[in-house]
Amino acid sequence: MKKTRLLNTLFLLSAFFLLFSSCQDTEITTSDTNVACYAATYGEGIYKSDNGGKSWYPMKMNQEDIHLYFKRLFLDPDNDLLYVATTGAGLFSIDLKNESIHRIEQYKGKNVRSVAFVKNMDDGPATLAGVFDEGVSMVGADEKRYLNTGLTYRDVNTIITSEKNIFAGTVKDIFRWDNQKKVWESASVGIKNKNIISMAVTPKGDMIFAGAGGYLDEKGFFDSTSCLYMSRDNGKTWEAWDDGMPGDTLVYSIAINMKRPERIYAGTSDGVYMSYNGGDDWDKTDDGLPNDFRVFDIKIKNLDDENDLVYVAGSKGIFMAFDTDDPDWVNRGYGLPKTNITGIEVRGKIIY
Repeated sequence: MKKTRLLNTLFLLSAFFLLFSSCQDTEITTSDTNVACYAATYGEGIYKSDNGGKSWYPMKMNQEDIHLYFKRLFLDPDNDLLYVATTGAGLFSIDLKNESIHRIEQYKGKNVRSVAFVKNMDDGPATLAGVFDEGVSMVGADEKRYLNTGLTYRDVNTIITSEKNIFAGTVKDIFRWDNQKKVWESASVGIKNKNIISMAVTPKGDMIFAGAGGYLDEKGFFDSTSCLYMSRDNGKTWEAWDDGMPGDTLVYSIAINMKRPERIYAGTSDGVYMSYNGGDDWDKTDDGLPNDFRVFDIKIKNLDDENDLVYVAGSKGIFMAFDTDDPDWVNRGYGLPKTNITGIEVRGKIIY
């Protein structure tokens, strides 16, 4: 009898310990406290964290004009500006030094999907905006200056830049900008699903990735449509590069580790997928992530201590992990409202 009581007591203590342990927030001890983060919330404003996402607070500015919209964030690291692209309210810029927000009037009421920063265009650097029904234009010009020559489809979803090129992903094609001829050229041979909603390029520009959204054309009953494509020849030809991902997955975001470009993450309608061999194979990584997690944005922060951090934002908050072969995701949502997190940006320690 005493032995039975002892066993029962040990069992209860073990169960209590496991329950207590599972309720604790896994702590990551690293220099992530030197990382500043910004998050776009659906139905709310922009939130800020100065400790790597451990706690969040709304930015101290009037954000009523952007509350009701799906928002994406684009950080201009050279000018301490954070651009907020919205699906209906236009484009805004936030001065990060004084946390003031400014509406860019030329885009008022527009559906702005993407912002890109070009180092060498015409006489110098430029900021481009992709507008869903108007094409590509230059931000900050005295007049709205479009760069639409050759852009057959002007429903622009995404723009990316590399050292030599600018690419625009639209609902029907990928286009590459020829800066000599000042014209867009179609660059999607080999792509079946041409509704491109995300793109990324390796540091050397030797690999370009394109993620697709919902398939917009007619499809046979037995047709399989790839959701991710890759080009090794500057966009001239593409091949399906989604081995390991389910068919008809939407790829909202692609992030490449700039220090180790063979390591790539994809934020999808089916969660987070990662590859450690340049996209040859993809594996779902979901340890610590909620079920049915749509991932709208991914950012990778390279740290001096080699412990690179990966942030994912989506339908159920923000999570963070080290960039390892088997990431263990940690919730980073304290202080954020219970809503979709539609964009995230990460930068170095705030010094002002």
